[in-house]
Amino acid sequence: QGPSALEVVFHEASHALANALEREGNTAEAEALFRKALDTERKEAQRGRLDGRAMALALGFGIPAGMISAVKHNTVFDYGSMTVAMVGLTLPNFVVAPALILVFAVKLDWFHVTYSDFWAVQFESIHFGLPHPEVLVLPAISLSLPYMARIARLTRSGMLDVIHQDYIKTARSKGLPERTVILRHALRGGILPVLS
Repeated sequence: QGPSALEVVFHEASHALANALEREGNTAEAEALFRKALDTERKEAQRGRLDGRAMALALGFGIPAGMISAVKHNTVFDYGSMTVAMVGLTLPNFVVAPALILVFAVKLDWFHVTYSDFWAVQFESIHFGLPHPEVLVLPAISLSLPYMARIARLTRSGMLDVIHQDYIKTARSKGLPERTVILRHALRGGILPVLS
């Protein structure tokens, strides 16, 4: 995926302005403008990667949780997953993020929360100034939790509506395996609230 048109225009305009300032003898201003342009590009690239990972996590865990919760309606899994979804919806990111850092980075030492170590610096120099992928895991989880909860609840409600439809009963009466009925027939209609 290449840069957007706005990013290209910003990049070209900042470099043209910096070159003009340098020709006029304002090298300090030109250097500051170059640094600002590079910093902006780096932040945009990092944010795009973070947003993509958060959405992938939300969809990857929210849809299966909602599906299983609908199939196992009124069971311990259903109540537990919907309770976790409500907690995920109500806790703000500024509470979740420090809790994740405290548990997974400080206590368990599974992740690094800064990229000041040697390997992260080496990774940045090789991969165009982007941080090490490990640095983005906890922020992606923190950002994805509210969306994951919404997607799970929407998938569950859509699947519950569809599971009791006549065409699902017909598919079951034809002798199709339950897995096929759920994944092929019920999921198609149950995922519509998530897609819309």
